[in-house]
Amino acid sequence: MTIREQWVSTAKYELLQSPGFAALPAASRDTLERWMPEPGNELSGFLRFEVARLLRSDEYKNAAPPAQAQQLEQLMEAQSFRPAVAVVLATPRSTRAPYEVVRGEDGQHTVRVSGREVPVKLAPLQDDSLHQHTVDDVAKGLAGLPPLQLSQVTKVVVAGAPNPSDAAFGEHIGRRDFRSYMTAGADGVVTIYPAPNAHGQRELDATLLHETGHTLSHRRWGHDATDGAKWAPWREAIASDRLFVSDYAAADVGEDFAETFALYSQVKGTEQEAGLRQMLPERFRLIDALVAGEQ
Repeated sequence: MTIREQWVSTAKYELLQSPGFAALPAASRDTLERWMPEPGNELSGFLRFEVARLLRSDEYKNAAPPAQAQQLEQLMEAQSFRPAVAVVLATPRSTRAPYEVVRGEDGQHTVRVSGREVPVKLAPLQDDSLHQHTVDDVAKGLAGLPPLQLSQVTKVVVAGAPNPSDAAFGEHIGRRDFRSYMTAGADGVVTIYPAPNAHGQRELDATLLHETGHTLSHRRWGHDATDGAKWAPWREAIASDRLFVSDYAAADVGEDFAETFALYSQVKGTEQEAGLRQMLPERFRLIDALVAGEQ
């Protein structure tokens, strides 16, 4: 067992014995303990390691219990243990539906999968230094989508140039270097953009789940995730759960839904589901209702 594995395995026990934990308000104690389910998962493992590092730090060990509690509150608020994106948090699904690629002229193709025909337009790449997905990559990704998520997709466009809206969205989320990988809206058109570094199939699969989350939420709740009335339960769920699954999720309410929805879709029915449902109870409850057509 590595030192990291040892720290992760003992972090919860050590935390519960800490005077700083006892000095936390009851609500914070309950939340922090809820974020450390048994058995664990990737996200809780990142948290446990961060907790273990804090408990072993001189700053924490030399502080009085109220000051220790403040450090724990700061850890919960900052959530520096989060990954940049949620794709790393779940084991990729290995099952894919049978599919067929019907190749056409001028980059116009069709993917037949699960009784549907999804048009795929492959635009000419305008910059040879960038990497572009093939229609076969897209077909494999579509074949890996669960039925509800697949039903959200009306067309896939593999663009030949970066998204011209990147600068504006990067300004919105505070990332001037932001570059879109995919986008989608209520119309169900998924656009995949070329990138400086090639994206693998795992990332394509997970990002398709993310984008179908945008389409589903826009169709059910509208575009205004920040102030829209139908989005209010989701905003309340964020406040209740407190935890974000990734830095990207924390940047924007709509991205929080898409990141959480993608993770939910990946772990549904697996051994990872129970722990993540404990960590994100209100968000998972809302997605349950949305998937069931009750929201």
